[in-house]
Amino acid sequence: MKQLRACIWVGFSTNEQTQSSEALQRVLKGLVEPDVQIDFQTEQNGVWGIFPTVSDVIAFGKKVLETQTDAALSIFITAGELQYNGIQWSGWPIERSRRVLPHVEPNQIWFTETIFHLVDLDQFSWEEVGMVSTEHSSVRSFRLLLSGQSFVPAALKRAIREQKVVVYQNGGEVEPIRKGIHVVFVGFSDNHELHSHVARVNSIVPNEKLWLVLPKIDAGSRKQWTDLGRHLIISEPSVFLDDIQRENLTLVGKEANATMYLDPVSLSSGEVSLYGLALPLVPMARIIDGYTVDLLSNGEWGHASDDEAVVRVAVGTNGAFLTAFQTGSRLNSREMEVGKSYPLGNGVRLTIGRITHRYIANVGKPYLGLFLGEPTRRAAVAVGDRLELGRQPTGSGFALPDRGGSERIDWADTPQATSARNSKLTLDRAMTGRQHVSLTVHEVGKFAVNPLHDKLPTYILPKASQRLQRVTGELVLKGEGLIVVGTNVLKVSKT
Repeated sequence: MKQLRACIWVGFSTNEQTQSSEALQRVLKGLVEPDVQIDFQTEQNGVWGIFPTVSDVIAFGKKVLETQTDAALSIFITAGELQYNGIQWSGWPIERSRRVLPHVEPNQIWFTETIFHLVDLDQFSWEEVGMVSTEHSSVRSFRLLLSGQSFVPAALKRAIREQKVVVYQNGGEVEPIRKGIHVVFVGFSDNHELHSHVARVNSIVPNEKLWLVLPKIDAGSRKQWTDLGRHLIISEPSVFLDDIQRENLTLVGKEANATMYLDPVSLSSGEVSLYGLALPLVPMARIIDGYTVDLLSNGEWGHASDDEAVVRVAVGTNGAFLTAFQTGSRLNSREMEVGKSYPLGNGVRLTIGRITHRYIANVGKPYLGLFLGEPTRRAAVAVGDRLELGRQPTGSGFALPDRGGSERIDWADTPQATSARNSKLTLDRAMTGRQHVSLTVHEVGKFAVNPLHDKLPTYILPKASQRLQRVTGELVLKGEGLIVVGTNVLKVSKT
């Protein structure tokens, strides 16, 4: 019988295992409060703890890191339905988490999106880690912050090292701002004074270069700030300022309430990411009459069993339809009934948890439409880089997934379809080449797209149009753009 349980993984960071898992379990048992019921089970690199409530598991995780300061331990928290066979607990939350565990940094507490639905996180200091790519998928992850912890993103650290940042502390004067810099507000509450300062600099500095540092923020204010493309760093101001000064910078005005001025230089970074799903038209070449693809809880598209899929999109000769397999899925503003089929129309918004996927129809052959969500798998690029995209790109390219799903295709009744079915053809293999397209960064915000395959096409979606444009030679995207390769929608953008 399945039971809802909170789970915590306490494990050793890579190459940091100084004792056995059994010895670690004995230490952890000694930290459990007398009135808390917990089951432990060991694995090769750590220990799972199964708790009755999320609040108990969070308190326990914080206690572990606060007391075991000599050990480089990583902690991961999740929750969901588990089953107990009399010896150990098992279930999808544990199995899925195992893919993320190697990525958890030492002396940090990470958690899954499930935790949002089971505890009031406004009482904790937390921030988003992002989509953590694993071998088969990506998992959206977050982390709790303990006293004294501050995690400055690499993009801001790079800008600081290149001296392209102004840091405003609460109480300081807002001096004239030049274009091309990052502005960091430190020590402000979410109040009128902050909004006044932001309004003053926002006419010159775009939202994606505005940062706010504060120890805690409620969900509503957090959403208002980040929905505009602005950045949050959850940290005590003093801890953040100590951290950035480790970058060996010469800062002007270190006295209290001063503004720090860092001379600007140009940045040269960008990003390519998986951004959505392209739905091919059917019938296809007298081979495929229909197919289905699943939206998974991590925001990626693939193929899963009925109990693992969140929403399934089915495309056939009679149209396209959506079916929810789990509660909590919303179509536009209304919750979807589990098992009910809904027609897929232009402009539909499909919301799963905190991620909204927007559907654009009538984009032109050979596609029915595009689902655009949020970036999942990412790769950083710099000026001068050339990156290949495809199923098997050469060098350190950006590999596009072959999601499988041959059994999820509705095959036509033709000899060609029989041959394709016997060879286990998939949509991704049929539409994406091993080396499909290259991306070259000529300068900041200037990306050159070059097709590499002589038969399989590459498309872009121009900003001023909802119709796909085939790329026949080198084509330059400025600022950002969407590229369609097979069933993948990719986004390129400045960091």
